[in-house]
Amino acid sequence: MPMWIRLAFVGFVGVGFGVLVGWLAFKDGTPPATPRETPPSADLYADVEDFHSTWLDTLDEPDFRLAVERLGDVARAWAGEDPLAAIRAAADGGNLIGVAIQGEALGAWSEADSTGATAWLSQQEPSPNLPHQAFAVMAGLVNDSVAGAISQLEAMSGAVRGHAEQGLAQALLASPGAFGNGDIDLVIDWHSALEPDNDLTMMLSMALAKREPERALAWARSLTGDARRAALQGAVLGIATDDRERAKQLVMGMDDPDRVEAAKTVLHTEVDDEPRTALAWALSFESESERIELAKSVFYSWCREDPDAAADELLNLSAGLMRDEVATLAALSFLVERVDLVERLFEVIGSQEGRRMVGTLLHERFNRIDPDPEKAAYYRDELNKP
Repeated sequence: MPMWIRLAFVGFVGVGFGVLVGWLAFKDGTPPATPRETPPSADLYADVEDFHSTWLDTLDEPDFRLAVERLGDVARAWAGEDPLAAIRAAADGGNLIGVAIQGEALGAWSEADSTGATAWLSQQEPSPNLPHQAFAVMAGLVNDSVAGAISQLEAMSGAVRGHAEQGLAQALLASPGAFGNGDIDLVIDWHSALEPDNDLTMMLSMALAKREPERALAWARSLTGDARRAALQGAVLGIATDDRERAKQLVMGMDDPDRVEAAKTVLHTEVDDEPRTALAWALSFESESERIELAKSVFYSWCREDPDAAADELLNLSAGLMRDEVATLAALSFLVERVDLVERLFEVIGSQEGRRMVGTLLHERFNRIDPDPEKAAYYRDELNKP
């Protein structure tokens, strides 16, 4: 799976507890409640001394969505009095909801007591929940101070340090407003001192692009190798998800090999929803080699989502090198499930190399896999033509 897809929205838990509640609401057909302007925890639970009893009572709430929302309220309030108890209770959920509610407790704790929350995180053993715990703690720290969040990393080591670094990048992406002007320099300097993987680089670049788009692109293009590719992809993705037309304008302003890769990222954000618009933009590039490369990118996704519409559009392209190359690529992707479309595409491929490749596959299909002597003979004859 392409990295841009894995990171486009950070991850379900990483986006936040509010998204979880909203998803649960729409899942059962009930519109989510209007967001409250102030946290309800203090008013609802100020007189409650036994948070555990309140927690258990809330678990008996018959309205599942309301129960999840209230558990989050209890977790935040409980974390203010006994964060470890709140974390343990939330962990008993043992699933996505439990992880999200534990994140509410950890976030509240790290905002109120950054040293205590960081010390707790530093002592955790590797587990499936560790990435979510690290994100929750770092998100709380970032809400208070980006500089403080970075400084707290110094107290961590090993697997926890790695997950906390990822958590910091996720937190900045989830809350790009946390960046101040000075924080941008600080984060770039922090990244330069690391040996980060591509995912972390991409997340930071996406977060920066949502704050300072043109600066994010400039930073990405100042890097080298894999880091440059990851940062460029992240910057363009961050811009395109907010303002696709601006992303297209910025990409068109590039005059080097970065342009094709950046354009592919923009197309990925558009092709599933508006494949014809994506194709039209791909075909607007002046260079034929760029048009071919980008058209291949569009049809690669479109053929998977709507094979019949993609094939029809492909057959309507003007005859020539681009149609030949794209049709050959599409035929290979259709071969297993839609051999009928492969046969249609074979008839319009003009290049000898393309016809040989697709014709060989069709002959093999009808000769051995799905026997049809008449079709097998037809493709054998086509292959033998000079």
